[in-house]
Amino acid sequence: MNSAEAIVAPMRQNFEQIRPLLSEAADLQQLDALEDWTETSILRLGPLLDQRCQQGFIRECHGDLHLGNATLIDDKVVLFDCIEFNEPFRLIDIASDAAFLAMDLEDRGLKCQARRFINGWLERTGDYAAVELLNLYKAYRALVRAKVSLFRLYQEQDAVQRKVVLRQYRSYANLAESYSAIPSRFLAITHGVSAVGKSHVALRLVEALGAVRLRSDVERKRLHGEQPQAQQGQLDTGIYSQQASEATYQRLHQLAKAALQAGFSVVIDAAYLKQPQRQAAWQIAESTGVPFLILDCEAPDAVIAQWLAQRQAEGGDPSDATLEVVQAQRASREALSESELTHSRRVDTQDAGSLDDLVASIRQHLPGL
Repeated sequence: MNSAEAIVAPMRQNFEQIRPLLSEAADLQQLDALEDWTETSILRLGPLLDQRCQQGFIRECHGDLHLGNATLIDDKVVLFDCIEFNEPFRLIDIASDAAFLAMDLEDRGLKCQARRFINGWLERTGDYAAVELLNLYKAYRALVRAKVSLFRLYQEQDAVQRKVVLRQYRSYANLAESYSAIPSRFLAITHGVSAVGKSHVALRLVEALGAVRLRSDVERKRLHGEQPQAQQGQLDTGIYSQQASEATYQRLHQLAKAALQAGFSVVIDAAYLKQPQRQAAWQIAESTGVPFLILDCEAPDAVIAQWLAQRQAEGGDPSDATLEVVQAQRASREALSESELTHSRRVDTQDAGSLDDLVASIRQHLPGL
């Protein structure tokens, strides 16, 4: 089971099983185009698929992870009815399991939830190498559901029900086709002190535009661990030393470049208070040929203090910032240069209208989104 060939065999089987059940030329033409795209993707991603097999990402998973097999019990999500009858359907890439749920959310018109789920999954697992595989896996899963729908076509005697089944097949086939589209992409970075609302802005771009969010607070601790207790609230020490910060930003830019090359827009949720940090991000945008945007996040001091206190009271946030840290950041930040200002947009983070205007502006400049 643990080979690239085993991963792609069910993808190819979809086309073999669907084609004899179709009769209309438009459906067959669409299926042929999807098969060509799938084979091209398999060829391009073959080394990555082999790598995932070697690195242990093929595991015993749920195998049929859609919303019909999930429920809430005592306010907790509980999954059920995993595939037990067919081991090859269960021993799969963990990213394929996640992609199935994301596809099902999108099929139900819940794109925001699908995007939040994928970003949460990436942040929790750190498996950003899987980004390049997501569209292939989602298209595969959409065609699985399309195939299951089509199997019912010749079991139905009623003409109306047959039309319903065919319409459901085409809905899944169209969804699979959407994953093969050439995307519009951009790279955005946030700019601002801690607790100004950068993460909220970044999450809005995730939900509205399908960007991948990379969080400096999360990736810093993935690289360096937690800040020692004795150094809590101190700048330029421990995991917040200059060396650790440089490594963190370098990691963020590596992940951003990979996600952009995989066809996704990226928003990096970090302070970017120093000009060299911003220039390094700009170079990533230049090297990948995508528009670059600096989100200059601002909020009144009282709002920042309120958000910071709320965050500290609730716990669970990856940031270690205190009010003293915010004040030190203000004192040491490097203002945007004249050239950076031409690529920046001010965002009043406490104003929902400012966020709406930001999303509308990006969509206007990149209609492919």
